[in-house]
Amino acid sequence: MEVMESKEHLFGTKAAGVSGRNLSYQTVIKNTMKLQSIKFWAFTYIVAFLIYQFISPTFHLPFFVNIVNLILFPFSAMLMGKIANFFYPSFSFIRTIIYPSYKTNPDSSNIFAAVFVLVVKLIIYIMIWHYTFIIGILGLIIAINDVKNLSK
Repeated sequence: MEVMESKEHLFGTKAAGVSGRNLSYQTVIKNTMKLQSIKFWAFTYIVAFLIYQFISPTFHLPFFVNIVNLILFPFSAMLMGKIANFFYPSFSFIRTIIYPSYKTNPDSSNIFAAVFVLVVKLIIYIMIWHYTFIIGILGLIIAINDVKNLSK
């Protein structure tokens, strides 16, 4: 049996030329930042900074943990978004509460319900902030894994 070396006869990862390719650190970081829009990164870092400035002193966490939380908060939000998507078809309200978005249901004309959902989300994400040094690392690992899977 002869070995197929021509690209037109190969298929799968060998045809794409990615087998055994190691991604550089810069490529992984750049592609991780491309997983979400610039608006997402800006919004989550603004929320993280506001929580850091106004709410984190009440937790009495060490300075280093607060800085790690500030850096990893968007990855916690990404992980919560992945978890929230599991609830979408059957438990849409749970997805609405957990999913990292400031937008509420556009069909709802009840302003009280929209404010209630946003306040509950804020409380949930403040609690997530407290454990971001753990949740954020998990989110970062999952984001890097997603980048590696998308780069194949």
